Amino acid sequence: MRRCSWVSLVVVLAAPSLVAAQTPPARAFDLQVDPTPFFLRGFAPELGVTVGRHRVLATVVQYDVPGFLREDPAVEERRDAIVGVGYQYFFLRHLDGLFAGVLVSATHTTFARPATQHEHTTWTWRATLRVGWMVTPFRSAPGFFVAPWIGANVAIDPERFAIDGVPVERRLFGVTGAIQIGHRFAF
Repeated sequence: MRRCSWVSLVVVLAAPSLVAAQTPPARAFDLQVDPTPFFLRGFAPELGVTVGRHRVLATVVQYDVPGFLREDPAVEERRDAIVGVGYQYFFLRHLDGLFAGVLVSATHTTFARPATQHEHTTWTWRATLRVGWMVTPFRSAPGFFVAPWIGANVAIDPERFAIDGVPVERRLFGVTGAIQIGHRFAF
């Protein structure tokens, strides 16, 4: 019990010095990664350039879609490539706090029936609206940040097709999100 009290006291006293109070740079280049796709046999890097409260970004994502997120639960689904470009605006101040933006992407997906392993690949254009919060958690690492976000997307005229004579259900609307971890470099 006594050791736990000392540890708690050290954490309480040290925490204020770890919380970021610095002003981020007015212009920055950043590299972000969402760790979630790594658990789904994929990857999700994102590059961005920020000037003031404005950020432009580019991303490439790949992963196996888990069952509860598949467009059609009867087929397996793999996002072979999501290639996107987007824009974000920071409402509170540059590079920190509440942000919102839009991402336009082309998604290459492979759908497969588990029983026969017959598959179909297709490209779909999507527009995604993102809302999130960027935080710089440590004063000792002012370039490091965490940016969780959630988004709603709409598929633009998704292809209709069938595998083994059975139509595959396509969703027009979807929900997405990420907990991006990154580092910014001032320029």
